[in-house]
Amino acid sequence: MLPILSLPATVAQWRHASQIAAASHDLKAHARDENQIVLTGSACTSAYATMMPDLSVVLALRRWLAFNVPRWRDAPLAPAAAQQHAD
Repeated sequence: MLPILSLPATVAQWRHASQIAAASHDLKAHARDENQIVLTGSACTSAYATMMPDLSVVLALRRWLAFNVPRWRDAPLAPAAAQQHAD
């Protein structure tokens, strides 16, 4: 879901449903069996903030991708790869 492009009421509904699902015993048991941790609320927000890079890093990555993706997409296929796609 894209919170920036969604209506606030829709985001609130998804957030509420997610917290209910994360609080369920079955999900907690499954996460424990898989050696995972389920975070909700402020614990989730702080963990997410810790994992996110600085805004300048995100923007630099976006610039780099915008520059390089067209070159990768428009690059001609190597002869072996072209033969594989011809079949």
